[in-house]
Amino acid sequence: MPLSTLPEIATRRRHIDCRVHQRIPCAVPVSCQPTSLLAGETRCPALIQNISLGGVNLVVGQRFESGTWLAIDLPGTESRRSFTLIAKVVHSQPTGNDLWALGCQFVTDLSDFELKRLFPWL
Repeated sequence: MPLSTLPEIATRRRHIDCRVHQRIPCAVPVSCQPTSLLAGETRCPALIQNISLGGVNLVVGQRFESGTWLAIDLPGTESRRSFTLIAKVVHSQPTGNDLWALGCQFVTDLSDFELKRLFPWL
């Protein structure tokens, strides 16, 4: 069958939300750095805009390529020691004002218990 007789296939990409976990909006200051640079002092200030059991959306002042593994450092509190989450950048988009929004996926999903322990105010 020649290509010209095939039914027309939509060429526009439809936005399909394939997320498995509900995103929880927040504004949590953290720092991050590529895991390849963990020995250095190259931490970048960041803000968690939302989080789910499977990933996190960060706003940072520099671009990270898709596929970059990040160490996301959560500061300690009176009731919790500092903690580092490892996540892979899935997408990176400019937001203006020299900021970037990073969609990141955790190496392994957090459990409900871990999410509540790390972010008790959520």
